[in-house]
Amino acid sequence: MGVSFSLARPKQKVSSIRAKISVSGASIFLYTGRSVETDHWDRKKCFVKSYVGKSTTTLLIQRLKELEIDILTLLDRYKNGKPKMNFVELQSKLSALVYRPDRKNDMTGKVDSLPKETLIGFIDQFVEDCQ
Repeated sequence: MGVSFSLARPKQKVSSIRAKISVSGASIFLYTGRSVETDHWDRKKCFVKSYVGKSTTTLLIQRLKELEIDILTLLDRYKNGKPKMNFVELQSKLSALVYRPDRKNDMTGKVDSLPKETLIGFIDQFVEDCQ
């Protein structure tokens, strides 16, 4: 179990940062909602370069470290928590960590807003639509 960061588009001038979360043999990629100029990315450390007196990268480093701590806390709760969390709950809680209400297309909002129907109701609606 672990967290590592990478650039989504490393050959572009500015790229978004994503987190790769490895858990139970699976990998979850999570976009952090943050981006950085690729010149400020340390490829060896897979993290933002730190500069003395540069507040923009310092703030970004702080936000990414906070996110990493939150992710590791969730992974610990997934592995050792009581009651045990299942993998789907873990994924939804991870995506909630980076949820921003100003985003237009957030998947977590769409999943919650789907109507909960029965199979019979769906079949009846399907037959009506076909006629």
